[in-house]
Amino acid sequence: MALEVLLLAGGRQKRLGDFVAGTHVVSSNTTTRSWWQDLTTYRVTSYTIYTLLATLCYLLLLRGLTSWMGLETF
Repeated sequence: MALEVLLLAGGRQKRLGDFVAGTHVVSSNTTTRSWWQDLTTYRVTSYTIYTLLATLCYLLLLRGLTSWMGLETF
């Protein structure tokens, strides 16, 4: 993390991951509404519901496991 901050402070065009991937930082004209517009065009299918249910089951099982092991932090 500290190395990432130093690289970003030294040159604002590249981050540590950019050096690894060979990419660079660019400016974008997106607004905060653009993600909402993308989301409204998304169609909910049966796979979407299955994915949400599987994620919920996974999180509940993970919570039960951490509670059983005594690692519960919340």
